Amino acid sequence: MLLRLAFLRIWGFQHSLTNLLTTTTKYNTTQDGQFLYPGVDGPIPTTRLFQLREGLQDAEMFRMLPENDAKALIETVLRGSNDFDNDVENIEAVRVQAGDKVELALKQKQ
Repeated sequence: MLLRLAFLRIWGFQHSLTNLLTTTTKYNTTQDGQFLYPGVDGPIPTTRLFQLREGLQDAEMFRMLPENDAKALIETVLRGSNDFDNDVENIEAVRVQAGDKVELALKQKQ
């Protein structure tokens, strides 16, 4: 239950038109955890929202692979909760490999 509450805590929307870098709320400081900020023409997505979307897409792609293939690819960049690869090129290479495997599997089903 605590994990669920912690995750829900980051879902937020800054609705005031105040200075977002200096304004704090009773829930957070300088609007940590916000996915959208107000803009003149509507909400402006944050980098955090783009990263969340990318992570969800990665999870879906790895879910489409056989478990052994997915695990082998993931373990090349994630070895433990505090032991992971920070090299963006390596992570992107794993995404490409996973995408290629998914594409091949889908072609074979046709």
